[in-house]
Amino acid sequence: MILEILEWCLTPCSIHARRAGFLSRQIAIRHRARRCRREWASHLKSSKDFISKHAIGGQCCVILGSGHLHDIDLEFLKNRFQEVVLVDVVHPLEIQFMSRFSQGRVCLMGVDLSPVFQECKNSACDPEILDLMSQADFVVSACLLSQLAWALPRELHHAVCENHLRLLRLSKSALLITDTARRFDGDWEPLLSGYHLPEPSESWIWDIAPPREHGISETGMEQRLVEGFVIR
Repeated sequence: MILEILEWCLTPCSIHARRAGFLSRQIAIRHRARRCRREWASHLKSSKDFISKHAIGGQCCVILGSGHLHDIDLEFLKNRFQEVVLVDVVHPLEIQFMSRFSQGRVCLMGVDLSPVFQECKNSACDPEILDLMSQADFVVSACLLSQLAWALPRELHHAVCENHLRLLRLSKSALLITDTARRFDGDWEPLLSGYHLPEPSESWIWDIAPPREHGISETGMEQRLVEGFVIR
């Protein structure tokens, strides 16, 4: 807990990211990933393999929802692209240090994508995001769409999905990786009900939280169904 508080104090980010809880969630994800590294290993490998299979190479690669890069093979992308742009509402401290010493190869953009996807209708969107996406050779949206679904009112879900896909299609090539359903000792519960997504190219199970994460001593695993979509 002391390390988490120290990281919260030392990580440079916007006041909005702190007040809205984005920084706290980023820090919590790092610690859960460490505690659950064995359970997460298969999911992280599947995500990296899906990206490497479709990465075409070029000048610029963009990662939306980059976080701690647990599910992104940054070294692979740096070997394929001259520049990798990481987009997230807040960038963890270690990612900021890494970018600073990357000789301009890894750039950071701090953007809260929720209002971007909510408000993007045709050209009525953040011009910086539109410019970045239209210039990108390859874009990956990494486990971001379901988080937007939780953060926004249900009546906005359809528009958010359509705007998300519209932005991805601005690039030369794009992938969408997102958890689409979850279960805990029962049937699958859809996370993106009402979203109009294309057919997934691949899918896999993410063992996201073993019983100890819920304080339960009995058997039982919270799982997510993760699907990978080739947008264009």
